[in-house]
Amino acid sequence: MPANIMQKGDPSKDDTLNILMIGSSFCFYYVEELWGMLNEAGIKAKVCNVYYSGCPIKSHWEWWKSGEANYQFRVYDKDGEHSYEGYSLEAALRFRNWDVISLQESSFKLRSSGGAIPHLAITQQYLTDLWGYIREQYPMSRYFWQQTWAYQIGYDRNGVQYTDVSQQHERDQYLSTWSKRICNENQLIRIPSGEAWRRVR
Repeated sequence: MPANIMQKGDPSKDDTLNILMIGSSFCFYYVEELWGMLNEAGIKAKVCNVYYSGCPIKSHWEWWKSGEANYQFRVYDKDGEHSYEGYSLEAALRFRNWDVISLQESSFKLRSSGGAIPHLAITQQYLTDLWGYIREQYPMSRYFWQQTWAYQIGYDRNGVQYTDVSQQHERDQYLSTWSKRICNENQLIRIPSGEAWRRVR
């Protein structure tokens, strides 16, 4: 693992808002939209996304320790979109002096049938290590948790499938409750994107 402090100064001194989203395809979908909204608001920003489809917190931590270069890395800024293959989490973290870093758990890993507490404990085990180390390296960044949302009705991912709106809604409620617990226990700011998706539906 990297041993030196990566953050060399206060990121707010830069005239660009640098945002890094670490996760699965759930953070893939709105990177472009986020940059567009910031641009419309007159905010100079670089929004980046390091992701692997379906990737759980456990894999993020293990790949971080081993230096695995399994990720896709996307950059959105005034010059458009740039995509890179075979990125490591360390390489993504070193790419900019990040103002904001967000993380999310792979949604299909969070099964409501077992209740929130067992999955909270499983994720927390790896989240404590991963967040602790990244925060140590980037002490002046702000940290967020992205709340995910239920899959569309009829879509089957690793045995998670919803056949009607009530099941989908129950799942969204579970993810909301679970995310609030994660944020409260880890001093994270929650991004309620899952609730936004539910309202749009």
